[in-house]
Amino acid sequence: TSFQEDVNYFLDAPLNTLKALQDFWHSHPDTCMRISSADILQFAIYFATVRQSGTPGLNDSKVDHLKYNFEWGRPDERDCDTVWVENLPENRMEGAFGGPITTRCLAAGREIREKLMDRNGFSAEEAVALIGAHTIGMTRNIFGDAHKGVWIPSGADDATPNGPEFNNDFHVYFFEEVPATKTYNFAVDPVPFSDVFPNWFREEEEEENFLDTDIVLAFPSQDESVHPSFHKFTRKFAENNDNFLTSFFSALDKMSKLGVRARLSKSRECRSNCSDSRLTDSQVQDLRDKLGEALHKAEEAVHEVQLERKEEVKTLTTPVDMASWYMNEWTADGLI
Repeated sequence: TSFQEDVNYFLDAPLNTLKALQDFWHSHPDTCMRISSADILQFAIYFATVRQSGTPGLNDSKVDHLKYNFEWGRPDERDCDTVWVENLPENRMEGAFGGPITTRCLAAGREIREKLMDRNGFSAEEAVALIGAHTIGMTRNIFGDAHKGVWIPSGADDATPNGPEFNNDFHVYFFEEVPATKTYNFAVDPVPFSDVFPNWFREEEEEENFLDTDIVLAFPSQDESVHPSFHKFTRKFAENNDNFLTSFFSALDKMSKLGVRARLSKSRECRSNCSDSRLTDSQVQDLRDKLGEALHKAEEAVHEVQLERKEEVKTLTTPVDMASWYMNEWTADGLI
């Protein structure tokens, strides 16, 4: 609808980047198969996590893995329903926003269960593995420019000369940096976080940001009828990076095929007279120009969106008054 188009205009910039890549692929004389925008998006996730796992960067083994393990053939949806995004955790649960930490964690766990598990068919273990993607990247704009931050220092863009490290550090954090072992202990003393906001936490010195839907993974469930205890899988992944990576890539493969009815296939050797030549300098420059233009438009769109979000960002970044939640009946061991 025209309303949806107005609301989602900021997507024009990243879609321009996507189109530039797709057009370049299909116009190249050595292209042996057509790919969809859906394929490119899923491959981008796969590429980033494979590239940054182990020793960050590409090597021959990783290149072969990327070439011969990813499956292609997703059709693009021509009539997208933006309501579908409600299947994704958004970390702003009704009735819990800005409330007591115990209430927030229970609501966050319920959201993971309802959206990732009930609606999308992931197990609790798969959900915890997928959220482990927060090992790399950062909250760039959601809380405003002044509150940008990583989840994990090793996941910062410049953590190594070849970018962030993708491993189990997100899960390790909860056992090495969070001394509380139960939600109500954490609610009384949310160490290591210096700031508590309506639905997220910040450690100011290290500029680390964690969402409520992250924090709930650290503790046993307060009520198993509301959501399962995710923490046992958090511990499993924290103890063994190989377990995490195996579970993550299995869950990622499952996620990349949600709603796909078409038959997918892995890439194969080109049957046409493909050359072994690399891209020419002019081809590389042309692609850089198109991507640079798309990036510039994306930055402009982000700036416009942030201007419109001033009041929302102010709400999200106003510290909550913890004293109003926990009165005399609260102790470090919970309710008296």
